[in-house]
Parts: sequence; C-alpha cells; structure tokens
Amino acid sequence: MPTAPDLATVFDITAGVEKALKAVIQALPVGVKAFTQQENGTLPKERVDVTFTQGQWTGSFQKGRDNVLRRSAWHYTLTLEVSKSRSDDSLSRHSAIRGALAAMMQDGETFGPGSFPYQVLSTVFEAGITPGVSIKDGHDTSEMHFYGVVSIRRDAWPSQD
Repeated sequence: MPTAPDLATVFDITAGVEKALKAVIQALPVGVKAFTQQENGTLPKERVDVTFTQGQWTGSFQKGRDNVLRRSAWHYTLTLEVSKSRSDDSLSRHSAIRGALAAMMQDGETFGPGSFPYQVLSTVFEAGITPGVSIKDGHDTSEMHFYGVVSIRRDAWPSQD
C-alpha cells in the first residue's frame, strides 16, 4: 500500500479524491471524459464534472507512523454531473453514462488502494439525481449526488512530515 510523501498530501483530501475519481471515471467502458473543480480550459459538451466537498470532522483519530494522533475521517458530499449534447442518441448515451457511474459508485473495488492511494470513501450513500436541460447551451445534465465518510488510509501516513 502506498505511503504518502508528506502530511500535506494526506490532508489534501479534495484533490486526492477528485483525482482518483477522475481516473476511475475515464477508465469506464462508456468512454467519457471527467473534469475536477480546479481544471480549466475548454470543456467538451459530453463530460462528467466531479465536485467533492469535504465536510465536518467525524471525531475519528488515527495514530500515524510517528505515533501522533491525528484527525482521520470527515463527512463529505459528492456530485457527479453528467453533461451531454442534445442529439438523436442523446437519451441513450446520457443514460448509459449515468448507469455506468451509478454502478461504479456501488462497486467497493472502485475505492481500493489502486485507485485511492491515501484516502478512501469508507461509506457511500446515494442522495438522488437532479435532471436538467440547458436550452442555451444545447445539452442535458444529470447531477448525481452522494454523501458519506472519507477516511485516511491507515498505511498512508508518512514516517515524518
């Protein structure tokens, strides 16, 4: 299991989770591009936007390799927004992407150390889907909402900071 290079990497939870989810989404057989909050540039009309929000600390501690107790788990919310251009195949393609994402979020292997080296979504609960349409931009959207607890992997703590 990977050990983080420093404490800053361990505690940069938003970037770690979003980067991991982006990689997992882009590896799905539906072949869709994913983007995180901090990315910029021209976004394709067909994409998944990943927005992870770290919430309140759960009260959990872990002892690191240096034997210091540190906070180790927080509540989170996650939105995966599917955007797809309106076209003849729009409904079936949009539905296929949404279905692949729902299946991914149900698969415990998604959150294994191969994809999430320092953090893990230790609980994942569905919180609904919000459909939308942008007439101006010519695309349909589905915001898939999730919540749960994100934790630091026990073996991710660096030897020192």
